[in-house]
Amino acid sequence: MKRPLILMVIVLQILSCSVGYGQTNLSVDQVLEHHTAALGGDEAISAINNLRIQLEITEPDLTLRGDYRASREGFMRIDIYIRDERVFSEGIDEQGGWQQFGVGTAIESLTDQGFLALKQGIDFNLNYLFDLANRGHQLEGMDRFAHKGVYYYRLKLLLNDGLEGHYYVNPESWMIDYSRESSALHPDIDPTTKPVESFFSEFIEFCGLIRNRETYTIDLISGEQIQQSTITDFYCNLDFDDLEIRRPD
Repeated sequence: MKRPLILMVIVLQILSCSVGYGQTNLSVDQVLEHHTAALGGDEAISAINNLRIQLEITEPDLTLRGDYRASREGFMRIDIYIRDERVFSEGIDEQGGWQQFGVGTAIESLTDQGFLALKQGIDFNLNYLFDLANRGHQLEGMDRFAHKGVYYYRLKLLLNDGLEGHYYVNPESWMIDYSRESSALHPDIDPTTKPVESFFSEFIEFCGLIRNRETYTIDLISGEQIQQSTITDFYCNLDFDDLEIRRPD
């Protein structure tokens, strides 16, 4: 006579776990507060006025070197090298968006999609998810998500330009382990957007902030890795001349 009661208790336990599994235990603001503290805090984020990052970038057919700069004035520049030859540059300065396909070639304008991608990069590299409301963006909570034994907080970011991205926050480290969005890898070369997933690892300190050193991105349709980047050097709050952020002469 006791067996049905025991089975009923087990069923109720399973159902309660299943229902709780999709619920968010902390509010979006609480998750964001933990995440910001894990990065180093809002004061440390705000203290970085500009940055310069040296990168090694690996794509399916080649290995590149990148030199990325961004400032809170809304300017940026990235130079791409194959060995010691600068083969591509693009950026935003006082005159607007620009790109150059190799040393000595003509300076060209960016497409609207390319310009937007660079603006988004400045925003995220300097501010992360901190102070989103004042930057005109929105963050919403979604059902929590289990992946490889981690019960992630899942956040949906709606940018003021219409882009949507999903960010998965690890409740142990409070860092973003990976993200998903639809975007173009090189929008001025191929503007086709594809669903991609980016994984972040090797979290270490740069200029008083904890950030990932490794990023690798896969195409969610093919399942193939399309890019991997590794930070080799990181500088911040440089003099304007050392930043070298303007377009080439």
